[in-house]
Amino acid sequence: MNPIYELTDHAHSEEELAPWLDACGTGRETIDGLLLTALDCAWGNWKAAAKPLMHPYANPAYLRAAETSPWRWDDCLPAGLFTYGLDTEQWHRIIAAMNDLGRFGLVDTAIVRRDLMDGEESVLAIRDNWEVADFDACEWSDPNAADPYICVVYDLRRLAEDLELPFADTGSTIALTVQQALPEGVEPTDPEPEERPLIQADPALTEALRQGFAWQYPAAELAGVPAKVSVTGIVHKAEQTTLERPGFLAKDGLTAAEMGTALHAFLEHADFAALAAAKQAGTLETAIPAERDRQVEAKLTASEIAEKLDAGRIRRFVESEAFARICAADEVLRELDFITALPAAEVLTAQGTAPADSAAVAQAKVLVQGIADLVLVFPDHLELLDYKTDRRKSEDDFLAAYRAQLDLYALAISKRFAPKPVTYKGIYSLELGKLIEVK
Repeated sequence: MNPIYELTDHAHSEEELAPWLDACGTGRETIDGLLLTALDCAWGNWKAAAKPLMHPYANPAYLRAAETSPWRWDDCLPAGLFTYGLDTEQWHRIIAAMNDLGRFGLVDTAIVRRDLMDGEESVLAIRDNWEVADFDACEWSDPNAADPYICVVYDLRRLAEDLELPFADTGSTIALTVQQALPEGVEPTDPEPEERPLIQADPALTEALRQGFAWQYPAAELAGVPAKVSVTGIVHKAEQTTLERPGFLAKDGLTAAEMGTALHAFLEHADFAALAAAKQAGTLETAIPAERDRQVEAKLTASEIAEKLDAGRIRRFVESEAFARICAADEVLRELDFITALPAAEVLTAQGTAPADSAAVAQAKVLVQGIADLVLVFPDHLELLDYKTDRRKSEDDFLAAYRAQLDLYALAISKRFAPKPVTYKGIYSLELGKLIEVK
């Protein structure tokens, strides 16, 4: 196949155009691709060559070849053809092929209509195959002509607005219908449908179709296994929508989302060592605002977000078991992003979907992506903590909503830090002010 022609929109295939390309082709891929485009445009488009030129090309070789043709194909010729220095003979072959294709269709199918003098009757001659009686449909020419084809050919030429249009006798027949005009107000009636005997189905074909529709994909179990999942996406998919209090009913006019963003931003950048020292010294009341101002000055947190911080909830966090675990860790990793491949069965189980018991699913892997709020590193183990700022009423509500998330976090982080296992998973609810263990 010609790659140049395949890149363009066209009405006719390269196979259909092959006889005409054989007559004018150059054997050069680029030129022949442009030629196919020109031939496709010319097919049955005789009027494109008969109308005044919109793009008269001044190429000398083309003009010399065009002099021998009554028509010009400027509008159908790709401009790129004129950059290849074709000679007069090549242009002559191209124009001849386009002339032939331009007429194609006009001599292939045509309709001749004659309205009788009284205007109540019409005669249609639909050219499929011609017979001697066809001259009865003639309108302008002499039906008594020696050659009965002459009159019909003449009518076709008049319809095509080209009296020199060649006509090819195919030796075929014509269907002639005479219709009587119906009186005004009378609607035509459809003929009664012809009853046809039922045809028995081919048993071999029926069986082949049945087997084809019965085919099953051999690895159908994998259709339910995702290629990649987001941990937060799993959680959001599983949890039900809850209605938040309107902003005008929230504390200080703040929405839950605004307060949650402020709390999470503060904890992401907080100096835990400074807060631990302030707790020991009993100066948290001043230390928390000071830490907030430090984050704003260091451009760690935007001022409009920091202004919405609930200092009381931060104080409860610093005095909680979660903060004690943070202070006891050798290293604290914050906002730890990860992407890792996990067994498909484990991912499906975390999603609440029972995995298929098959070898294909057992061997499949799923890429899991997420960001852990806190990973606490100890000499022989890891602990995983996640902040939650949403307004759930009980520990069971938090566990139902986030257990899958923490389980997948633990799997991914254990794999990343092997052989150290994750021995503790906890959710700290800033709404409840407590640490909830995920067992």
